[in-house]
Amino acid sequence: MKQAKDALKKNNEDFAKLYITSASQKRTEGTFINYVALNYQRTAIKMELMCDQIKTMQNNEKTINTFNYMTGLVSQQMGQFDTAKMAQNMQLFNEKMDEVLINNKMTTEIMQGNDVVDNNVDHMMEALKQEIALEDNTKIIEGAQKQQ
Repeated sequence: MKQAKDALKKNNEDFAKLYITSASQKRTEGTFINYVALNYQRTAIKMELMCDQIKTMQNNEKTINTFNYMTGLVSQQMGQFDTAKMAQNMQLFNEKMDEVLINNKMTTEIMQGNDVVDNNVDHMMEALKQEIALEDNTKIIEGAQKQQ
């Protein structure tokens, strides 16, 4: 553009047009190249998205096939299911759980009772220590008074 301006200052319009045309073509070429590059980039992003979607669909298909296989196995096992035996096992389980809960409650009560006993013993020991300290202080005071 500077060259076109210089050409116009020298009253040479043909050269000014030539410089302006050349600059315009360079800008257009640059813009076109950027446009093409942007289109390639958009296409690449779309292709990457499609690849990710295909991978997701393949993973979903594998998961569905695994569920179908597992459903077949479960259905086969359910055909051999003995409800009477299951009820008997559940009854036995409930009885054992009741025993565990009762034993747990008894143990908790015993432990809490021990805590109460321990606390009472601690308080009694503290009271005895204070009594002994008071008696010792009394003896010291009496001994001091006798000496005076």
